Amino acid sequence: RYLASSSTDSTIKIWEVKSGQCVQTLRGHNACVWSVVFTANSDRLFSGGEDNCIRYWDIQAGECLRVFTGHSQWIMAIALSPDGNQIASASMDGSVKLWCARTGNCLHTLSGHTAPVVSVAFSPDGSIVASGSYDLTVRLWETRTGTCTQVFKKHTNRVWSVKFHPSGTFLASGGDDNTTQFWNPRTGD
Repeated sequence: RYLASSSTDSTIKIWEVKSGQCVQTLRGHNACVWSVVFTANSDRLFSGGEDNCIRYWDIQAGECLRVFTGHSQWIMAIALSPDGNQIASASMDGSVKLWCARTGNCLHTLSGHTAPVVSVAFSPDGSIVASGSYDLTVRLWETRTGTCTQVFKKHTNRVWSVKFHPSGTFLASGGDDNTTQFWNPRTGD
């Protein structure tokens, strides 16, 4: 029904798919917006960007309902857990944060990357979050405890993207080394 686009002009535009028309412009960030994700029913949206915060929006009303703060540098990517209860954010400060989507409270700060983190993805069951970083690694984290369970090191340049297969049996990562790597999240192979 809707698509969202983020922009360097600090806005988010909501587009109706059927007509191709912009139906709402969300204003509230004060810098470039890098990432947006809809809730399951598409009436709410999370966004993150260069003002170091996540915003939670009512897209019909065009209102920001909540602001999540805690990162010290730009938020490059956000992901919503499959059950809609958690948000993961990847930041140029080198950390990943897990947030309660309902309250905005930070549940865990995931530290271990040694360079900016630019991609995050939840496993289909929501028990694992993957992160990709400029430090050439992909890390897997337990969402319940915030513990790092795997570190994958095959990329020879920055990792820009991580994504789980819908079955959860493998994870793909892409990087500046012009490769896509495939990982078994259980074994690390």
